[in-house]
Amino acid sequence: MPDGTAGLALRRGAEPSGAGAPVSAGEGERVPYGAIVRHIRANLSRRITVDELAGIARLSVFQLSRAFRREHETTPYRLVLEIRIRHATDMLGAGATIADTALHAGFADQSHFTRHFKRLTGMTPKQYSVGSAASA
Repeated sequence: MPDGTAGLALRRGAEPSGAGAPVSAGEGERVPYGAIVRHIRANLSRRITVDELAGIARLSVFQLSRAFRREHETTPYRLVLEIRIRHATDMLGAGATIADTALHAGFADQSHFTRHFKRLTGMTPKQYSVGSAASA
């Protein structure tokens, strides 16, 4: 999709695009997609670099990026954002404040979080929180 939302599924209970499916790195190689997703989830509140994800896969950053684009129509950075936003939707749904959610989901600040949240979900964190409270 031209807007960069290919495969994004952030409804409650949905996994980030392609979660669980291995990524093909090239000729016979498989990227340990599950290990990468686990690493991201375990380190959400800190900065995660594409270099460290490439290290987990034992590939160069360029090989990893190409494999992600080819197999999942996304990039490693986009996967990190999707997982962070998925975690944020869970936190907001449980009643966490927007500021706490931004901090625990690994965003630099509330503005950074709100910008990415709105771009990926189509609504602001406040709109999501109000909708979650109304459906509970």
